[in-house]
Amino acid sequence: CYQICIFQMIMTNITRRNGFLLLGFSDDHELQILYALLFLVLYLVALTGNFTIITIRTLYQHLQSPLYYFLKQLSLLDLSFISVTVPQAIDNSLMDDNYVSYGRCILQVFFFTSLAWTEVAILTVMSYDRYTAICFPLHYEVIMDPRNCQWAMIAVW
Repeated sequence: CYQICIFQMIMTNITRRNGFLLLGFSDDHELQILYALLFLVLYLVALTGNFTIITIRTLYQHLQSPLYYFLKQLSLLDLSFISVTVPQAIDNSLMDDNYVSYGRCILQVFFFTSLAWTEVAILTVMSYDRYTAICFPLHYEVIMDPRNCQWAMIAVW
């Protein structure tokens, strides 16, 4: 009877959660807060840098070439890319909750891989732009006109 009671106590203390338990950098809560603040600072620096690139590209009329248009799109992609993973990591560190549900994990992996393929596509279009500028300088304006660049980015996104 004693063994059955202990077994029942052990069985009742098991908590079932559908998801993943992430192991952080440290079990010390103060260090987790320090990591969260460090990631927050880096996240804000990345956001500020990308917003600066987007704003400068939008405001200055002499930066209207296809290269700068693609750089603006790459900055927008980087904003999306970093916003997929870093806020979740900051939240996990601050709340001392290392649990991630299956649905959230699948959604995060989906967006991360989708944005990774989008980055590959943007870099491919940018390399075609440079190829055209170097190999066909006289036809560059015709091949890479703004309408073609917009259609290329619509296809990428």
